[in-house]
Amino acid sequence: MDNKKLMKVPTKVDSELGNFLVYNENAQGIKFKTLFEDKRTIIVFIRHFFCYVCQDFVRALAQDINFGDLKQKNINLYVVGCGEISGIKNFSLETKFPSQLIYVDTQRFTYNKLGMMRAETISQVRSGKKSEDTKTSTFCGLCKTACSIITKKRQGDIYQLGGTYIFETDGKIIYTFVDDSSNGHCSSKEILDLIQKYSQNIEN
Repeated sequence: MDNKKLMKVPTKVDSELGNFLVYNENAQGIKFKTLFEDKRTIIVFIRHFFCYVCQDFVRALAQDINFGDLKQKNINLYVVGCGEISGIKNFSLETKFPSQLIYVDTQRFTYNKLGMMRAETISQVRSGKKSEDTKTSTFCGLCKTACSIITKKRQGDIYQLGGTYIFETDGKIIYTFVDDSSNGHCSSKEILDLIQKYSQNIEN
């Protein structure tokens, strides 16, 4: 899981980022730091809500992870997207990932502050080897994405790429993986490995 194309990534959340508001499905804004102030936290940043690769990835996460086990291990897991608040419910229905664990940053402020990449071309977005979590064919996925964009409200910047980060309660960033394409993200198996590794020696 070697990610070499890192941009400038901070080692700790500053006050500007920590106090930035992200929003839940009920349009309630909370400070970004609230997501990790109580315990060690993994946050997966995805592309737009209509990205079929992101949907397949988060769907795999929802299938593979025992959320009750996360509580016992004293570690949080959240998904953050850059789409509209209205997209959270549908994304949750599509992926079976709990909607209360999904937040949005429509301004992409957290993405920029944490050093995530924004592709310059669609070919860059689609580059890279197909992820093991991607079950949808490219043709079907693109058709589904196109239909969603036409029929539903815009659900995020199509050029924005995501990443996976682990935060300590004091805002220190102890793990960073910056996606370099839609396929270039941590797999669900790798997320499970991170949970196992970083939840060890944490008191319940």
